[in-house]
Amino acid sequence: MMRALVIFALAAGIVTPGFAASFTTTAQPLTVLGDVPVRCRMAQPLAADGGSNTTFTQNGVSSEIDFTNFVDSSTGKLNASHAQIAFPITCTGAQRLTIITQNGGLTNANVAGAANGFAVRADYTLEANWASTTQSLQTDGAAASLDISQNTPQSGQLVLNVTLVPGDQPLEAGSYDDAIVVQLNTAE
Repeated sequence: MMRALVIFALAAGIVTPGFAASFTTTAQPLTVLGDVPVRCRMAQPLAADGGSNTTFTQNGVSSEIDFTNFVDSSTGKLNASHAQIAFPITCTGAQRLTIITQNGGLTNANVAGAANGFAVRADYTLEANWASTTQSLQTDGAAASLDISQNTPQSGQLVLNVTLVPGDQPLEAGSYDDAIVVQLNTAE
């Protein structure tokens, strides 16, 4: 018991006002860091608005819009139709976003050319809406593209509208197709 008292007395003697005043207060900052790389992610597209004349399907990594009532059965002329597809996208920085029509319209690859007043291409209007930017093009048989790139981070939906433009000529029998390619890359 005596030993504990001596130790306590010694400890009490060390912590005197003169001894405490010899310490200075120091601050040691602790920095907390995080890093967000520039990345872009595009999820599988969704049918936003179809209508009775279109169906939308996904085939693995690609998707397909099928205009089920493509032509008027009595005239053979293209029916007016519309499809709207939404692509959920998140980009943490500037991005390059282009939409390309490879054929420049729905073309019938099984025929060499139009004959007897029949058409072998069905044109459409392609409209793209992304980050408060809207651009559109009218197909005319040549590959074309829309560039709706942004210089700032963006998150939302790229909405594509495909609207068939009725023509004056009937379409020749066959399968009509085009590939609309959406390309998304970081701008850095």
